[in-house]
Amino acid sequence: MLETHEKKVIYITAAIGSLLLLIAVLMIYPKYNSIVRVNQSITNARMQLELRYEKTKRLHRSQISLSTVQKLVDEIYGRLLKKGEELQFILAMEGLAEKLQVKQSLVLGPAPRHIQKNLAAFSLDISAAGNFPNLMEYLEALEKNQYPLTILYFNFAGAEEKSAVAPEVGVQRPITLTIKAEVYVQDKE
Repeated sequence: MLETHEKKVIYITAAIGSLLLLIAVLMIYPKYNSIVRVNQSITNARMQLELRYEKTKRLHRSQISLSTVQKLVDEIYGRLLKKGEELQFILAMEGLAEKLQVKQSLVLGPAPRHIQKNLAAFSLDISAAGNFPNLMEYLEALEKNQYPLTILYFNFAGAEEKSAVAPEVGVQRPITLTIKAEVYVQDKE
């Protein structure tokens, strides 16, 4: 059997072990839980910061895109026909037709169609006659026109042959180009 001295050592060792276990449970475990909670809050804060960073990057890209679009809008509005400048537009169109040797007839609609704030559109009917290369040049010039316009419809039609005699070789028959378009007007009210 064990002697009393050995029993004392076992009891003291058990008491010290129990005391250390109690200290571990009462002091270390709460600290461990506290460390876990701090780690979770740091992880959550990091995720929130990353989300804010991504949001800020998207906002910055949006601002850059918005400024680019605003420059384009300002440029387009700067090119718009101003209300009351319809005569300059018609004179520019007549000058274009004369330059390209195209016979042209323009009919500008009576009142503009309101599209949105400060923007309206006049309907425009164009009938142009000439040879095919000149009419193609005329279409290209309309596309590059100083005043923005949208071609809604166009049609090429050959001129009717009035004589029974066949046309000469190399002679181009006149072609008629019919265009329905809209010319945009800055409509400040």
